[in-house]
This record gives sequence, structure tokens and C-alpha cells, in this order.
Amino acid sequence: MAAKKAKAKGFARIARGAGIAVGGVVGAAGALNAIRVASEKFAVDRVRRADDPFADEHFGELKADRDYTVVATDGVPIYVEEVGSPDASLVIVFAHGYTLNMGSFHFQRQALRKLRSPSVRMVFYDQRSHGKSGRSRADDCTIDQLGRDLREIIRTAAGDRPVILIGHSMGGMTVMGLADIEGELFGDQVLGVALLSTSAGNVVSTLRAGRMPKSLVERALPLLAKGAQAAPKALESARGGVSNAMWLLIRRFSFGSAGAPASLADYVDRMIAATPVDVVADFYRTLAGHDKVAALPALRNCEVLVMCGDEDRITPMEHSELLARELPEAELFVVPGAGHMAMMEKHELVDLRLQAFIHRAYKRSRPQAKKRA
Repeated sequence: MAAKKAKAKGFARIARGAGIAVGGVVGAAGALNAIRVASEKFAVDRVRRADDPFADEHFGELKADRDYTVVATDGVPIYVEEVGSPDASLVIVFAHGYTLNMGSFHFQRQALRKLRSPSVRMVFYDQRSHGKSGRSRADDCTIDQLGRDLREIIRTAAGDRPVILIGHSMGGMTVMGLADIEGELFGDQVLGVALLSTSAGNVVSTLRAGRMPKSLVERALPLLAKGAQAAPKALESARGGVSNAMWLLIRRFSFGSAGAPASLADYVDRMIAATPVDVVADFYRTLAGHDKVAALPALRNCEVLVMCGDEDRITPMEHSELLARELPEAELFVVPGAGHMAMMEKHELVDLRLQAFIHRAYKRSRPQAKKRA
């Protein structure tokens, strides 16, 4: 009996010891997490205290002259806004990137509306499942379908008027998707194409070999994509707990090494946060398998500008260099000190280059443009 009591006391001591150990581990983990949260908040606050040239910029609040919906070939409603006269000589269509919306062209919308020769009508739209556009089935979140969406936008917004296409990141891939399915448009109705911070393929492999952490590319992104499909609500609710960490990651990987002012990082963060996690997952597969090198020859029939920041960590310089090799008559312009969001962080330089490109494309194809007008 005494032996049993002693044994019981021994188990009790072990249990108390284990409880203390577990409690210690949990407490230590909690303390480390608190330190992490505090350090992330400190880092964000330090950026917010710095001078901000965009503090008074009304991101996401620019007014449109017209807005409407275009129904895609599979029935998804695509939200469209226009700026400029319906009678303008040239229609410029902007296709935005992955997890963003039409607001990513904020500065171009302000600068290019001042063009007078040629007069322009700018057409902005939210890609399917992004911004104000309708939700797509996961199986239709492909570059080919984005290309078909762009074709419907051109049909509705431009009719037979001459068009210039400007695509950023996934938006540039969208243009390549259109070239793959309807290459005859290029050099005929499409007078010029500007490909900003984009790729013709091999995106994930380049990220793996480039400046993004190997663990993030090889393990975290695929796992997040699978998790978003399996349990989107759980991942969505978890976003709030890592908001400062996400903000710092976005600022680091979307912009150049100098970093973006707080208000600019805030705006990009808001656009990304507004994209549901399962939409992020839906498009990840098509981006991982994207390969449109074979579609590029169609672009040789029109004016082409390839532009990329020299500090782009998402679609590094080699992607733009490949595009330039495949399109030997294209202009390759490298934006110094810029990351993936070059058209926002170095907008004045990008806007000037786009203006020169638009004039060049219109002048080169002026006989066709006059015939269509």
C-alpha cells in the first residue's frame, strides 16, 4: 500500500513537472510572439514617422467619366471605367497585376489623361475575381481566359478604333494570352503594347533562383495555395493577426531597396488584402505554369515597350531581357532603383517613357489609325 502511495506521488510530481514544462514552453512561445508583434509594429511605425511625399494623395478615389460592366465569354461580369472623350483618336486599355486592381495605375491615369496629340480615351478594368469584377470559377482563372476577357473589353470599349495595351505583371501575361488566341489583332487594331514588370514564363523557377527566400518560394507559397483552397475562411481570419508582418513583406518585395513611403505601401497593402485568399490560390496555378514565349512573335507587328525595375524581386530583370531578345525591335527600359511596382514608386519616369511610347506607336501606325477614325 505504501509503495502504491509513493508511486502515485511520483506520478503526481512528474505530471506537475510536465505541466510546468509545457506551461513554460507555452509562456516562452507567447513571449516570443509578443516580442515579434512589438518589433513588427515598431518597424511599421518607424516608416510611418518618415517623410511621405504621397501623404495627401487620394489613392483609390479617382473619378471615372463612365463605368459599366462587360460580360466575359463564361458569363463573369468584368467591371470597367473610362477616362477621356468617347471620340478620342486612340483607346488605351490597362490590364493590372495579380492581387491588385485598376487602382494600381493611379499615376498613369492622372498623367496620360493630359495627352492631346493623339487624344486618348483610357480604359481600366478589374481582372476577374479582383476589385469590383465578378467572381470566377477556379478552373477559369487562367491566362488564356484573361486573354479572352481582354478581347471582350476591346470589342466593347474600342469597337474598331486603334488600341494600345498596357499590362503590368499578370496584366502583361494577359496581353500575351490575347496574342496567343488572336495574334492577328497585333499590328492591325493593336498599334502598341507596353509590358511592365512581367514575364513570358518560368516565373516560379526564377523566383527560386532569385532574390526571394527559397523557403518562401518552394514551401510556403504552394502550401498557402493549397490551404487557401481547402480552408479559405480560416486563412482569411488569420490575416488580421499578421497584418504588420504582411505590410513589411509587401513593402520589401513590391518596391525597391529604398522602400516605399507609408501611404504608398498602405495602398498596395489594401489592394492585396482586398483579394480573397482563395482567389490568390486560384490564380497561383496558372502563374506557376505560365509559358507564352511562343505567342510573342505576334507582338513583332506593333510597337513594343518592355519596362522593368532593376530591383524587381517578383519578375526580375531576366524576364524582361528574355522578352527583349524575343522582340528585337522592342525598347527595353530599366527603371533604376525600382521594384515590381515601378509604375507607382517611380511614376514620373515611367509616365514620361509611356508618353514617348504612345506617340511613337501612334506615329508609326498613323495611316491605319486615320483610316479607322
